[in-house]
Formats: sequence, structure tokens, C-alpha cells
Amino acid sequence: MVSGFILYIDGTILLNADFNGKMLVFILLIFTSILYLFMTIYVFFVLVQYELSILQTLKNSLFLSIGYFFHTLAFLTLISGAIILIFFAPFFLIIIGSLLAFIMYFIFLKLPSEIRKNQNGMYHHKY
Repeated sequence: MVSGFILYIDGTILLNADFNGKMLVFILLIFTSILYLFMTIYVFFVLVQYELSILQTLKNSLFLSIGYFFHTLAFLTLISGAIILIFFAPFFLIIIGSLLAFIMYFIFLKLPSEIRKNQNGMYHHKY
């Protein structure tokens, strides 16, 4: 949450500042924001499923979000659909959060069983 706030403040400052290389910094900020968004999708699933340190949880969330890119896009589609549904039918605000979490966690549990825990708490694909 703090990271998202920092990215927001950086974006606000970047849009108001004028300097050479602004476009490069803006592209880096967009890339970082996308990685942050991808990681926040998986971080809660990893926290619930595994007993890891905070750094290992963030690493695994990053690896899962990139390694299972199509699942990540499916999660983003589900979240976007839920937001659109709430916009047009505000009554669903009461139940859509828990329903969305249940569906997304079910999909997370169905990720290929190739993910195995090794001695360091890191997860990897078994090839």
C-alpha cells in the first residue's frame, strides 16, 4: 500500500516537472506501476498459502505474476469486470468482493502443480 502511494506521488511530481529525460523516467514509472499491480494480485494468495518472510512473499508474487502471465491477465479481467458490474449495479458491492476473492483463490489453487517448495522457501517450475 505504501509502495502504491509512493508510485502515485512520483507520478504526480513527474507530470508537474519539466526536465530532460522526462519520457524515459515516465516509461520506467509505468513499468514499475505495472509490476506493482501484478504483484499485488498474487501477494495475498502467497501470504495465505505459504509461511514465508515478507521479502520471499514479494519475490514469489513477482515470479508468479510473470511466470503465469495469462492467469494474471485473467485476474485483471475479473477485477475489471467486477468494477464495471459495481458501476452499473451498485448493489453488488456487498457481495462482489468476497465472491471475487473466492473465484481468484480457486484459480490460484489450480495453477499447475509444478510449483514446488525448495529449502529456501522459493518456488520454481519443475522442468
